[in-house]
Amino acid sequence: MFNEEIVNNLKQGCIGDYCSIKSGFAFKSSWWQNTGVRVIKIKNIEPSGLNLQECSFVSEDKVSIAKEFIVKGGDLLIAMTGATIGKFAIVPHVDEILLVNQRVGKFFLGDNPLEKLPFIYCTLKQPEVVSEIINRGQGSAQPNISGNDIMSITCNYPDENIIAGFNNICRPYFEKIITNQYENTRLAALRDALLPKLMSGEIDVSNVDISTLTSTDKLSFRCRSPPKNISYRFSCYFPLNSVICDIFIRSFVTFSFGHLWNFSHISALLLHYLLDIILFPSIHCVVLTR
Repeated sequence: MFNEEIVNNLKQGCIGDYCSIKSGFAFKSSWWQNTGVRVIKIKNIEPSGLNLQECSFVSEDKVSIAKEFIVKGGDLLIAMTGATIGKFAIVPHVDEILLVNQRVGKFFLGDNPLEKLPFIYCTLKQPEVVSEIINRGQGSAQPNISGNDIMSITCNYPDENIIAGFNNICRPYFEKIITNQYENTRLAALRDALLPKLMSGEIDVSNVDISTLTSTDKLSFRCRSPPKNISYRFSCYFPLNSVICDIFIRSFVTFSFGHLWNFSHISALLLHYLLDIILFPSIHCVVLTR
């Protein structure tokens, strides 16, 4: 029924009929620093999504002058120059301010971008739209496309009510996508914090017998010799059916600068990392309290 409505109300429009697009803020080269507010550049838009681990930084006083290009979870960004032209990525939920650099295009989807994200995201996935973006970027040594160029690209544009209905149906799926992206980012930080300590012997799990764990078992890991600038405690519960593919984890990692991270789920990928360390016979690092 919904497909029939789309077909019957289908018409041609352009991307600019739905939203506007602007290239990010032109930060001066002298403003870059090693810490501060993250700035998303073209290199951060990868095929797998947005890589926030390799961002550049500016000081907090630059936020006010670049406030138009603050992004949050659900915003959509696109590469507007270079070899990655036309690549786009959704901004995940984050606990910090993110800014957008020039030549990264921001789709202006309103105060709650998730409400309009599904339609424009799926439109950009259409082969004819992808080809048109790439073709319009040709003609110079380095491919470039402007926000106006993207906005003028034609696309299938059904009735506004049909678009709203489509967005409402698809929104929960996109919410799940950006929630998972957020969780993956935090799990990567957990991995980066734990694995070096497992390898160096600061954490010992050599006495853990995975086969005996039950849904009520709780394991607590503590640093043998915690560094002065980091302290943490780590606790997890093992559901009976999760050892092979998943662990549901309740852990709190507290850093001395005051951030508290709460990880509610740990993916199979990180589980494999941990099991490699736990089960590798030559590593005997660890002090475990159970």
